[in-house]
Amino acid sequence: MAKINLTQGAKLAGVSRSTLNRHIKEGKVSKVIGSDGKPSVDTSELARAYGELRHNTLSDTVPLAQLRTPSDVVEKDIEIAVLRAELNASKERLEEVRHDRDEWKGQARTMATLLTDQRTGQVSPVVYKKGFWGRVFGREGE
Repeated sequence: MAKINLTQGAKLAGVSRSTLNRHIKEGKVSKVIGSDGKPSVDTSELARAYGELRHNTLSDTVPLAQLRTPSDVVEKDIEIAVLRAELNASKERLEEVRHDRDEWKGQARTMATLLTDQRTGQVSPVVYKKGFWGRVFGREGE
């Protein structure tokens, strides 16, 4: 979950900065405000909105001391950052699913309690009242 400034994000996504700003305003991409008060975007958000990111566009943002670093190492670092962001998002979704599951279990327990037989005594047998002919002839249940 690497956070980068908007210019770097636009280059990484392969769009212009004005296009990235427009997509942020339209809600297609979300931005965060860092502790320094400057806007930034998360690489996982760029990958979600634009698909595979262009790894070779960050070469101008690498400090001069690291210019001799092989390009595949830089690409791997970006890929690791993207994968970490996806992993964290998956962990958050898993936690939400676990929370929902626990709520459903609680509701199921409540429903099971409500549906069980709450009577404590024996059920008395059905007694039929004697009808008119039963009283006349002394029979039961008619």
